[in-house]
Amino acid sequence: MKKILYAEDNTGMRKMVSHFLEATGFDIVACEDGDEAIEFAKQELFDVIILDVTMERIDGTVAAKKIRALDNANSKIPILGLTARSEQHEVLACLDAGMDVVLNKPVDLEELVNTIMDVNHVEIDNSKNSDYIDKEPLIVDVAVLMSYRDNAGNEAVSGVLRDFSKQWPIKIAELLLSLTINHTDSFIRAAEELAAISAAIGAGKLLKYSSLASAATDDDERSSILLNIINSCKEVQEIIDKLNDDYFFLAA
Repeated sequence: MKKILYAEDNTGMRKMVSHFLEATGFDIVACEDGDEAIEFAKQELFDVIILDVTMERIDGTVAAKKIRALDNANSKIPILGLTARSEQHEVLACLDAGMDVVLNKPVDLEELVNTIMDVNHVEIDNSKNSDYIDKEPLIVDVAVLMSYRDNAGNEAVSGVLRDFSKQWPIKIAELLLSLTINHTDSFIRAAEELAAISAAIGAGKLLKYSSLASAATDDDERSSILLNIINSCKEVQEIIDKLNDDYFFLAA
């Protein structure tokens, strides 16, 4: 049995992935940010560490660097990164921070298990990253949600959907406020967090606009993209409402 440290600040995603990995046979220690991951890595020994890249307080790349600098065995074990930002420079930043493998969100749970089992031999497939912004993604990839449901159960999927419904209005408010007071760092952070919760449910169109917003270089561009973000959030919520109305994920 491999002992895994898993850091993810999205509650629904953390529960879903943890549940699946535990059902597969792993011993999971889950925490909600990079700061907690570092503290666990100081106190306990693990076989693999999984870090969400975008987290509050201390993100995955900073946590990876600090874990690599520890004076215990955890400094040498494999670190897997999970990220919604799949551009090549983002992946390279994760590798530079000390991560061994970077997997894109929405994470394929079976791929995650295979990567854990053979982490030293898995090659990173970034072929789909180079031009994904130029493609027109789905509003919600229902196939992703169905895969999550089959692997982790209805409650895990409905939890992720509830988290999204709760969080996106908060992130929109943060984006609007940051734009109003011209606080670029806060805008970028909110856009990255919105991208992360979008990736968790396979909301590709919203992920695309959120990623573009975090990379925008001026307020006019941010304002234009923000309108697309707001409309995309509403589209995603309409689909979630329809799925709930149909009892697609909430049925026993």
